[in-house]
Amino acid sequence: MALQTMIEKMNAAKKVYDESIEEARKDGASAIGELFKGHIPEGFAISWKQYTDYFNDGSPCVFRVRDPFVVKLKDGVWPRSEEGSKDYGADIPVSIHDAESYGTPPQEKSYQRTKDWRTKEVETITYTDPGVPALEGLTKEHLENLSKMWSNIPEKMLEAAFGDHVRCRIYSDGTTETRDHSDHD
Repeated sequence: MALQTMIEKMNAAKKVYDESIEEARKDGASAIGELFKGHIPEGFAISWKQYTDYFNDGSPCVFRVRDPFVVKLKDGVWPRSEEGSKDYGADIPVSIHDAESYGTPPQEKSYQRTKDWRTKEVETITYTDPGVPALEGLTKEHLENLSKMWSNIPEKMLEAAFGDHVRCRIYSDGTTETRDHSDHD
């Protein structure tokens, strides 16, 4: 009797889950766009990639949502000269999770590493951390708010709403856009 009751509860929960995934497939993208409407500054968009890896190294290929970033639009248009290029002009994309370091200038940094494990000789490596430059019209508070909102959206919801192997965008007016992204690893 107890086993049968557990099975019935699990089946009922699965039915609710399946119905919510189907609802997300129908209306999820527009609902997520509406959620962000008014929180993305005018003249900016959020973009991310989501896909299941293709390679098989023995581990299961798993659907993943890559970190979203904010890009400043140029005259209301996506700033890349060609899809897939890295040409953002003067404004680079900023991860929505970079609120803590947002607005930091480039800095010289260094760390030490073992140059030769046999002699235990240590060398100092110096590099330039590019920092996270501030974009006009985008504040640290915007990033904090967007990051909190984003963290409440389950990956399964994003997969159901936007699909697999896609680049996704949400604009400040809440409109969403997806494009094919099947050319990943």
